[in-house]
Amino acid sequence: MYEKTLRTIAASKLPSFIFTEKTQVGKTFAKRLNHAITKVFEDGYENVIIVGSDTPSLEIQDIITTNKIVSTGQNTFGKTNSGGAYIIGISKQLFHESTFCKLPWKTNKLANALVMQLQFTFSQLAVKSDLNTSVDFKAALRKNTLLKFWLIEIALYFKQYTKQRFTETLIQQILSSGWSVFKAPPNPITV
Repeated sequence: MYEKTLRTIAASKLPSFIFTEKTQVGKTFAKRLNHAITKVFEDGYENVIIVGSDTPSLEIQDIITTNKIVSTGQNTFGKTNSGGAYIIGISKQLFHESTFCKLPWKTNKLANALVMQLQFTFSQLAVKSDLNTSVDFKAALRKNTLLKFWLIEIALYFKQYTKQRFTETLIQQILSSGWSVFKAPPNPITV
C-alpha cells in the first residue's frame, strides 16, 4: 500500500519529500510531523500536503483537489471514516506549530479537532477508509476484491520460496476475510 501511495503522489507531479523513520526528528508522532512540515516550509514552499500511507482508495484527484484548496490560502483535509485524516493541506501562513502539535494525532478525534481548533475545511474531499485495525482490514477485504488478490499473490510468493503450509491457511483467511491479526504499517511521513 505504501508503494501505491508513493505512485499516486508521483502521478500528481507535485514536488514530494519523504520522511522515513530514519530521517524523522522528534520523540512523538506530532513532533516528527511538525518537524517535517517545518523543514518543507524552510525549503521555501508556501503549502504542504501530508499524505497518509494507510488509505487504499487514495487517488490522484484527492491530492490535486487538496492542492487547489490549500493554494487559495485555506487549510483542508480529507476525513477518514474512523475520525482521522488521510490527507492534510496546510498553508504556511496558517500553520501554528504549537497548536498543531497539541492535536489528538492517531485518534478518532483528529478530524473534529482539525475543524474545531484550526478551522480546517473538508467539504470538498470525500470521506475514505483507512487501515488502522483488523476491523478496518476485514472491511477493506470485503469491499475490495483487488486487495484480496494482491494479498493472495503475496502469500503465493512466500509459498513458492518457503514451501511452508502456513501460506495455504493465510490464503484461506484472506478469502474468508477472517484475518485476525493486523498491524498498521510504520508511519513514514510524506509531504
